[in-house]
Amino acid sequence: MNRRDFLDPRQLAHAAGQILGAVEECQEPQIASAEDEVALLRVAHKAMATTFEVLLPYGAPNALAVAGTAFAEIDRLEQQLTVYCETSEVSRLNRLAASTAVPVEDKLFDLLALAARITEETEGAYDITAGALIKAWGFYRGPRRVPSDEERAKALSRVGMRHVVLDAEARTVRYLRPGLEINLGQPRPGRNLCRCSRD
Repeated sequence: MNRRDFLDPRQLAHAAGQILGAVEECQEPQIASAEDEVALLRVAHKAMATTFEVLLPYGAPNALAVAGTAFAEIDRLEQQLTVYCETSEVSRLNRLAASTAVPVEDKLFDLLALAARITEETEGAYDITAGALIKAWGFYRGPRRVPSDEERAKALSRVGMRHVVLDAEARTVRYLRPGLEINLGQPRPGRNLCRCSRD
């Protein structure tokens, strides 16, 4: 945890009251007594180039341990899914899958299978194989720019879930196009925000 602080329950109650008042104009507003107010513990954690927060009732048993468990899972997912750490499973997949079928962890395989199904259902509007396009436009490590027509055409030739073979029995992934890359859309992290192992 990099910080923790407490929300003022009066401010929380005030904000909630404004929302409820706008939704239920016909009802007379009720003012909570001091006994009804709930103080919340807010615990924050930086990962995936953003800040995650867990809100728990103040005084909840093992509150920090519960938040820590949630943050540990976020870190685990970042270490598996980010393209900004060379040791992540997705980075490994992008390096190897054009030359061989790569076994992947079961939940990652299920995620890729779900992405393939959504790509088909949206007729390609959703496609996680846009890594080449992301790089062509400079959204990966910069600088951001407008690529030439030739660069865009080259990148587009390396995009498409139809070029990804998912073997459900072997739980392997194979790319049929060299240069195809999966990118799950995590924004570029700032310095020292990537927590992947360097081993």
